Amino acid sequence: MNIGVWNCFNYTRTRQLKHARELFSSLISSFGPSRRQSSAGFTEQETRYTTVAATVNLPDQNRSLLDALDDNDDELLSYFGNSYMTSGADIDPDHWIANNDSIPILPSFYPLLHSSVSIPSGSARLISEQIMETLRSRSIAAVYTSKGAKADCTTKNNVYFRIRLYRDCEETSTVIVEIQRRSGFHVKYHQDVAAIFDAAEGKDANPLLNESAIAFQSSGDEVQNYSRSSLNRLSDILFPSNGETMTGATEFALEVLVELTNAHEAGQTAVLISMDLLFTPEFEQLRELIFSRACSLEHDPLSPYQYNCVKLQSLEVLANATSCLVGSTDHNLGSLLNETLRLHLFSYVENASVDPRAADLACLIFKNIAENGQMDNNDISRLVNALTSANNYGHEAYADLDIHSQEVMSLISAA
Repeated sequence: MNIGVWNCFNYTRTRQLKHARELFSSLISSFGPSRRQSSAGFTEQETRYTTVAATVNLPDQNRSLLDALDDNDDELLSYFGNSYMTSGADIDPDHWIANNDSIPILPSFYPLLHSSVSIPSGSARLISEQIMETLRSRSIAAVYTSKGAKADCTTKNNVYFRIRLYRDCEETSTVIVEIQRRSGFHVKYHQDVAAIFDAAEGKDANPLLNESAIAFQSSGDEVQNYSRSSLNRLSDILFPSNGETMTGATEFALEVLVELTNAHEAGQTAVLISMDLLFTPEFEQLRELIFSRACSLEHDPLSPYQYNCVKLQSLEVLANATSCLVGSTDHNLGSLLNETLRLHLFSYVENASVDPRAADLACLIFKNIAENGQMDNNDISRLVNALTSANNYGHEAYADLDIHSQEVMSLISAA
């Protein structure tokens, strides 16, 4: 068998096994519009590597190169003539400093993804600055690697993707912007991609690319029955009677809860589900799971830029659910915060630059409690300095954090 085909088979099999762990998210993602995947469920980037494996005849000592990439294309670009990418250090991971002379040249054989645009006579510095501003305004967390002309990004909906800048191998004055989705999927991801490309090309922001709510309307007994049955089914998924939780069940259930507790999208249903989830004894086990996962410190040291999806989903459920109950005098939102959860929320705000999405969601939870006039005085005194720091970082890099931290400070000051 041709060695290139054999390498392709081995790499493909490895990726299939890895993605078996993401069964639920793959099933959900398949309903998203225009998702570019192979029949094996690969992301665009994984499909590209199988193409390279089959077409490039690497020397014997480098045949294991593709197996070690694990979705990291730096080695491949460096191997084919961009050696400066792996030397030196970045000045600041919070800022993207790019210029036309330092961005890598796209190898002639390299299969460029469809999610890319070419900008003739483009300025890499201007393009990177425009993209940075779009990521900030859309509250997409990013870590920049200037020497590789790339940005590793995570959307509010937990889609992890990479932006890369290249020079065209023939027209070196042409700058190419490519977006590679690495994991996760959400229908709003396409709006983010379109906004990034518009910014790269110097186009005005398109208001149609802003988020829009799709409200679910219902009423009466139908809503109450739907609320209880939904939570019961999610409990069955997370805590099956046979004790064998399915792979990906937690991520799937939390993603459903994120949508069901969003009042902008689920209407009155979200209010009833939030009330049952947070205060009904019947769902105490489900509630405790969300609290514990919101405090998770788990991370993958091999993927430092990929956020803990379960933690963020849990925080978003709490932010949504407490928002639904703002104005309710029957429930004390402040009493929900046990000491462990309270300390973690403080920590997220205090370390906003490490995880701006977690800090933003923590601010939303504090904001909802403050709006109900149920903030503890000790919490207020600790929050003041943390909110100032978080607000400064949000103003620079994460728009939602800028807005929500300021709202919490205003509520505290008025109290």
